[in-house]
Amino acid sequence: MNSTHAVRNPRNPLAPLLSLEQVQSCILNVYDLTGSQNFVLLQSVSQSLAGRCAILHLLNIRTAAELHHHGSRGVIFESYVIAELYKSYVNRGEQPPLYFRRDSKGHEVDVVLDLSSRLVPVEVKSARTVAADFFAGLDYWRTLSGNPGQPAILLHGGDRLTRQHNTLVLPWWAL
Repeated sequence: MNSTHAVRNPRNPLAPLLSLEQVQSCILNVYDLTGSQNFVLLQSVSQSLAGRCAILHLLNIRTAAELHHHGSRGVIFESYVIAELYKSYVNRGEQPPLYFRRDSKGHEVDVVLDLSSRLVPVEVKSARTVAADFFAGLDYWRTLSGNPGQPAILLHGGDRLTRQHNTLVLPWWAL
C-alpha cells in the first residue's frame, strides 16, 4: 500500500486497516489512528478515525466537493473540530475539559470548555459565511448563565477571523 494513502495501525504500522478504496474515500492522505475521539464522559473506545472513514464510505462521499454538498457535512465537520480540540489537550497530557450541553427543549451548545475559572461555550458551524442565527445557542447559554456579556467562541468553516456579538469568530484552521 502506498504510504501517502495509508491508514496506519499504531500497534502494527505495517498492517493496513482499510482497503485502498476506503482510504481514498477519506479525502485526506495520511492518518494515525489514536483510538477514541468521543469526549462525552465515556472512558471507553467508541469512535475511531477508521470508523469515520467508513462512515464517509457508507455515505458515498468520495471527494471534497461531494462532502461540501452532502447533508451530513455539518455533523462531520463538528466531529472533526471536537476531535481536534480533544487531541490538543491529550497531546499536552491533559484531561480534555470538553462537554456538551443540550436541554429538553433542544437548546444546545456544541462544546463547553471548562477552564476552571469559567465555562466557555463554543458553537461549531461548517458554513463558510457567518449568519446571525449561528449565535442563538450562545445567546441562550448567556441567558442561562446570567451573564449576557460572557465571552464565547464560534468556530466556522470559512476564513474570517473577527469578533461579533461579544463572540470570538474563528475559522476552522485556527484550531
